[in-house]
Amino acid sequence: MLKLLVKMFRSRILFVILFTFVIPYESNSQTYVFAELTGSPNLNTNGWNLNGNSYVGDTPGDTDNFVDELILTNAWNTQSGGVFYSTPIDPSTCSNWTVEFEYRIWGGSAADGIAFCFLDVPPTGFVSGGGCGIPGSANGLKVILDTWNNCGGPNPELQIYSGAGYFECAPGIVKLDNSTGNLGFVRSNSYQPVRITYNNGNVTLFVNNVQYLNANFPISFAGYMGFTASTGGANDQHSVKNVIIYTDQASSEAGSNMSYCTGDSTQIGTAANPNFVYEMGKLAFKY
Repeated sequence: MLKLLVKMFRSRILFVILFTFVIPYESNSQTYVFAELTGSPNLNTNGWNLNGNSYVGDTPGDTDNFVDELILTNAWNTQSGGVFYSTPIDPSTCSNWTVEFEYRIWGGSAADGIAFCFLDVPPTGFVSGGGCGIPGSANGLKVILDTWNNCGGPNPELQIYSGAGYFECAPGIVKLDNSTGNLGFVRSNSYQPVRITYNNGNVTLFVNNVQYLNANFPISFAGYMGFTASTGGANDQHSVKNVIIYTDQASSEAGSNMSYCTGDSTQIGTAANPNFVYEMGKLAFKY
């Protein structure tokens, strides 16, 4: 908390206009909540855009009957849906972020999967089947929990892909299939936690707090974060909940403009975050 003691030689009211309060120049962890898709008993979707077959509802995958889950598809054939946050992140000013969420894929005949996406333009159309809902024009980073391997390998599969559209058999895609039999958890009746971290191009995927994939795909554009899913000739219900996006940016808002008289003191700003280092910015005074 910054305490500003004002002393004046003339008995006039001083107005403080704050242009820049603090400048964070070092961050040791990502603690700033950039966006959330959370809420109980009702999911709060403020700031998020739902598309396709997605809707807020309840699944049998948790212990309550609250409508606190974002269902991307039902367990019906040829469905697709998505949800994207309406505010972009610019990697030139925020090169580190973390996405945490819980997901569930269950209820049908096992297809096709959920994708987390960082795209230059939020998609308005979605594709069904093996595309995991990702349109061909969608450019950016995709991290996929794929329950139907269209490349002929054993199901399920985890993937990290960067570029236009999405094709799970494309050269350059980083993936791990179920050859060793340790990925059976990807499709489950219960919700499972996922963490995806981005650090200056280094992308890491954790499921159930275990690291499974790592890739280097630098992002050079401001992009929109969200989720897609789809079904095809086979199906499952796909859903996410408890979505939180953290970044390494700090809030520089010191509060509203204030006025006070000679000899008075006041406090501006909020409690400092111990993970950030602060510098004094610019103050403008009017007499």
